[in-house]
Amino acid sequence: MAERNLNEAVRRLGRISYTVCLAWVIVPTALAAVSGRASPGPALLSTRASGRDDVIRAVMRLYPPSGVFGLVLALLTGIAVMVLPAAARAQQSPPGDQRSAGAPAPDPVTENLATLAEQAERHWKFRVFVDDKEVGFHHFYLDVVGDRHVLRSVADFEYKVLFLTLYRYGHENREVWDGHCLTRIESATDANGKPFAVDGRRLEDRFVVQGSKGEHDLPECVMSFAYWNPEFLSASRLLNTQTGEYLEVDISEPQPDRLDVGGRETEAWRYRLQAEKLELDLWYSDNDEWLGLRTRYENGRTLRYQLESGPQSPAGIMTAL
Repeated sequence: MAERNLNEAVRRLGRISYTVCLAWVIVPTALAAVSGRASPGPALLSTRASGRDDVIRAVMRLYPPSGVFGLVLALLTGIAVMVLPAAARAQQSPPGDQRSAGAPAPDPVTENLATLAEQAERHWKFRVFVDDKEVGFHHFYLDVVGDRHVLRSVADFEYKVLFLTLYRYGHENREVWDGHCLTRIESATDANGKPFAVDGRRLEDRFVVQGSKGEHDLPECVMSFAYWNPEFLSASRLLNTQTGEYLEVDISEPQPDRLDVGGRETEAWRYRLQAEKLELDLWYSDNDEWLGLRTRYENGRTLRYQLESGPQSPAGIMTAL
């Protein structure tokens, strides 16, 4: 899912930071070993000439046969960390994708957003943040087609540091509901160059889904992580729309809380959802309208959804189901 995949960007940033620090320690030492002069640098390398040999010998024990080898190792590591992910994404591009070198990749599944917004009876548009850094959006559009309800969602995240894109995520999902049960689902995801696809449909006595771990038969009535539909909060298992996995979930009783919605502090009900390593906080209004989402990573960073615009129906989404 998007919440879990974005954590990869944070880990990659840590690896790059480590490489930069490593090079900062090794470069002055290598120069000192080659030139025979004491070199400036961080506190570890501010040693005067009398202690220079001890510092060089310590570095040489870590990176034999000389400090120059350490410099080369640091540079190669930095290049590999930054270049290899991009190369892997390029290698996984479809053969027919012949974009010219340097041309920006088109935003995934965003070309029809205006049409979806015009046609949808209800929508939820969220801005997505990692801590205080805005990284993209996740939009949800609900239509009524006869007795069925059709939900389309589109997500696009890009986590950047300066000019470097550390993580890119695109996701499109289409779900058809009969009451509170899925009858059809199709999704396509690009998680930083790694493709996922899910295809599922309800048959007479079961729901068949094809996902990243093959084909599975599920119970006839299945629900996804349908945050927009508060009825999903009573489910004990939910379908992951990115991978097709059918996960056990534990959802807490609601707790009164307050949430910033559109720059205004609003009274809300907060639920906590746990599924394997995933832990989410979800907020709903008194009318059961979805207001926000938040999850925390092990390193302390926070991913959160901030509502930009939502349904206008005061009675809530469930009046239409």
